Amino acid sequence: MFISSGELDTEVPIIHPQSVYGAVNKPIFWGHRLGSVHGDPLFDAPLYRRPVTAWFRWNLMFDLSARSLFYGTSCQLCVSPSWVIQRKNGIM
Repeated sequence: MFISSGELDTEVPIIHPQSVYGAVNKPIFWGHRLGSVHGDPLFDAPLYRRPVTAWFRWNLMFDLSARSLFYGTSCQLCVSPSWVIQRKNGIM
């Protein structure tokens, strides 16, 4: 499961993705984009397009280059100063 949220989102409070993340007992990756507002996935899509596309490429096409955004101690989103990530249940 992939969850994304934005630091400055006032329409979906942070408690919502936190509760979903906490309740899920399957592999899950949560990317929290710093400086991002609610409409950014639609109106500033490049911020989100790469991770969302990579998630589907890895999970549907087993694209190993896409996997590197999420897995490993220095995964690409893990080391990005723009993202705060959490992951559990097999995504390490």
